[in-house]
Amino acid sequence: MAFVRKIETQSLLVNGKPVHFALKKIQDVLLTSSHVSEVPHRHDFYTVIWIQKGSGNHRIDTHVFPVIQNSLFFIHPEQVHQLTTSEDSTGIALLFTHDFLVENGIIDAFMMRLNLFHEKGAATRITVSENDAYLQNLRTQMEQFYVLDDTFRSEKLSALLKLFLIYCSELAKDQLPAAWKEMDEYPKVVNKFKKLVDQKYSEWHKVNQYAEKLLTSPNYLNELVKKHTGRSAKAHIRNRLVSEAKRLAYFTHLSNKEIGFQLGFNDPSHFAKFLRQFVLSDNI
Repeated sequence: MAFVRKIETQSLLVNGKPVHFALKKIQDVLLTSSHVSEVPHRHDFYTVIWIQKGSGNHRIDTHVFPVIQNSLFFIHPEQVHQLTTSEDSTGIALLFTHDFLVENGIIDAFMMRLNLFHEKGAATRITVSENDAYLQNLRTQMEQFYVLDDTFRSEKLSALLKLFLIYCSELAKDQLPAAWKEMDEYPKVVNKFKKLVDQKYSEWHKVNQYAEKLLTSPNYLNELVKKHTGRSAKAHIRNRLVSEAKRLAYFTHLSNKEIGFQLGFNDPSHFAKFLRQFVLSDNI
């Protein structure tokens, strides 16, 4: 594995221009982004990779999956990944931004209910039948609408994408019963808290900072988040820091002190204590 000084974050581009949705063949992804198969990196958009044929390895954070036929990988924005496949690999990549979801009425709560995109260090791979006519049909329709100049192109693609994700989520629930549990829709304040943690984890380490932004009390926020997720607000903040610390330690040459500074620990001794207590011991 190639180590880097800094983990690059890629935006969604087609022909050098920013877009909100893209459908690419695996061969084109590897040809246009040669470093995808060489250097670990992350995206600021959602990624679904469907390998229909081929071999190799796909590293998502610290998980390494063998690439097998008819497998799908689901990568949350900010997760670090590295795909290495054989030259004869075939398949597609569905790439879409949070803005694409918002513009088409796909709310955050829907994405959180899926058994697919998990940003806290987990990773999802499912396998599908080669003869899965429903999934193949959705893919064919997306490919057709993607190349059309149609007034409702975005709406059609988003509707098909939503059906695609729901179907894959149901497959994931069946294939990974021990890994994921079906969740009720979180209250809005819990969704807002989880989103804030992903945005502010390196700046805000205290529950009261999030509570103030959400116009509630730290105690109430802790209780509400624990009730609906099984973990307190404080634990969510800590786990997000642990996840990012592990990514930086695993994929970069940064020293512990440098990692601490990136995560908002101005006192190296404080970060060293955090490392010993939670990262090195996995006491989370």
